[in-house]
Amino acid sequence: MKHIKNAEAKDENKLALKANTIYDCIRDRFFISSPREEDTIDGRDPTLLISLLTAIINGKQLTAGNFGRGKTTSAEAIIALVHGIPCDATMACEARGDPEITKEEYIAIPDLTNMNNLLWRRFAQMPPKVFDEFNRMPSAKQSLFLDGIDRGNFEYMNQTLRAEPGPFYATMNWPDRGNVEILPPMLDRFDVSVITSAINPMYHKIMEEVDRSILEDGVIAAKMLAILDANGESYQKKIAELTELADAFRASISMQLGIGEGFTSKELATAREEIKNIEYADTGDNFKLFIRSETICPTHGEYMPGKACGGDCHWGSGNANEESRVGFAAITSPISERFFKSLSAYAKALAWYLNEKEVSKDHVRLVLPYVLWHRVQFAGDFMAGENKYRVGKQLENAKDFTKKIFNRFTEQEERINELGEALREPEDKNRKEHLAKARAFFAKIQKYANEYDHPIFAHALQMLGKQGSANESTDK
Repeated sequence: MKHIKNAEAKDENKLALKANTIYDCIRDRFFISSPREEDTIDGRDPTLLISLLTAIINGKQLTAGNFGRGKTTSAEAIIALVHGIPCDATMACEARGDPEITKEEYIAIPDLTNMNNLLWRRFAQMPPKVFDEFNRMPSAKQSLFLDGIDRGNFEYMNQTLRAEPGPFYATMNWPDRGNVEILPPMLDRFDVSVITSAINPMYHKIMEEVDRSILEDGVIAAKMLAILDANGESYQKKIAELTELADAFRASISMQLGIGEGFTSKELATAREEIKNIEYADTGDNFKLFIRSETICPTHGEYMPGKACGGDCHWGSGNANEESRVGFAAITSPISERFFKSLSAYAKALAWYLNEKEVSKDHVRLVLPYVLWHRVQFAGDFMAGENKYRVGKQLENAKDFTKKIFNRFTEQEERINELGEALREPEDKNRKEHLAKARAFFAKIQKYANEYDHPIFAHALQMLGKQGSANESTDK
């Protein structure tokens, strides 16, 4: 994978180039970081890059780290440059973690002049959303935002606001006496999670010179807030008025920063459509299939949270060496379908950003730790390192997990590609021919299952066995 360099490059994607330019601008002026080279994604800071992709595809992101590390301000800067919302407008719409939080504070209140009407709060209405210190909200209150994060629906007094799609950024500080654990179903709603960390002290002069006031505009912010606060206006009309102001601010600020014209609202929609339509290369699709096979045990299926597949399992933690230990023997949390949707969305977004035409196994590998680490717990004997207070330990575990699963895939990639080709449904959706083709490969799958003891071949044999018995009468 190569960096996008200039507009003259062959088959250059102009919108991806704009995204690269915005990344460079934020990195140079508003988000100072110093990641280790081995932690970068194609030479880029993963926290900043993934946060930018979240803005482009309207993802949901959880940003963790110690207080004062720029978790909230980086999200505000990205929203300003990508979505055209001045930082002062975003700050006025933010939700903040509070033990006493209520629906009335951030979702809606009754209109006292007309009790049949609701006044929806700014946070619920504004498409890009920032929730600061999310884990200071008690567990019982987190359910207030489950559907809002998942599908953009906010409910109050039997009425529902279907909020305009936009990115959702939540921040959390590391555990202290003032915050609580975020519930697993809530964590699963976040597509990705990144970490901000301490900056190399040699950058102290640069840090002192960071000034994001250029990303604020008191006049436009006041107009936007007035639109959100207007009583009696339809929500769609409000969004149209906000979009017009956002396009004007985004164009103005981009010119002032010397980064060209910036995105327009239509270009953002086009970029999302381009990302959605990127196809998977066979090897990328097969690696995603391989990951699926490592999350569910062929013998026991799903299991209750809190325990990895154990010693009574053929592939369990008690019967596998460290390098060949499959995924479900290393994690103690179930993997949902949301995980795979998130993995696919961000792998596609990364491929688009890097100006690639297909999603490869490397795109999947690079985003996997950030889609995974906040969703799962790892078995105690799999945990990387021994210092339980080390910042980002769970992410390091996810990177170690990713490295091992990727190594297992590449060692047997030729066989797995054969399997993927045999089981891949044809474009004409001819199910009978598809089944016949897969059955012809049955003997080879059995051979591979014996030679290379991996759940993916057991899953394939199970599927073909069930299909064969179910269709025996119709295929004759």
